[in-house]
Amino acid sequence: EVLREIDEGGVERILCLGDIVGYNANPNECIELVRERDVACIMGNHDAGASSLESLDYFNYAARSALIWTNPQLTERNRRFLAGLPEQKMIDSGFLVVHGSPLDRDTYLLSHYEAVSQIPYLEEKGVRICFFGHSHRPVLHSYDTEVVGQGLERHQLKTDTYYLINP
Repeated sequence: EVLREIDEGGVERILCLGDIVGYNANPNECIELVRERDVACIMGNHDAGASSLESLDYFNYAARSALIWTNPQLTERNRRFLAGLPEQKMIDSGFLVVHGSPLDRDTYLLSHYEAVSQIPYLEEKGVRICFFGHSHRPVLHSYDTEVVGQGLERHQLKTDTYYLINP
């Protein structure tokens, strides 16, 4: 359904902010799908856990159980794919994509304060826009703005402001 809408919408490029695997029942198929479509992916905490790069102690019971099931399901090729994903990636010198935060894959940016505390890192790197995932909460943050959920897709970005955006 989602991929059909993407295809019909004329989307030029798909980005994955991590967690290709985790709770789903078809981890190899999901990985093959992003590989076939040449999706630019970064490593999420579930990808790290499933490929044995991260201890499962950090995960809640349901996530840990899913990852314990997922790990032996993965083909060696797909395990290597997950393990080789970068933790962050610059896209066309225009914006940064990360999973949790620009400083740490596992950090949840749940408040405006937590998000804007990351902006000095963006300023230092000269990156004005950073897309992140992990919290599954659509939000846009800048020093003086927080837009949550509805309205996010219509927000006008300023050229002189730093943003952290969870689509």
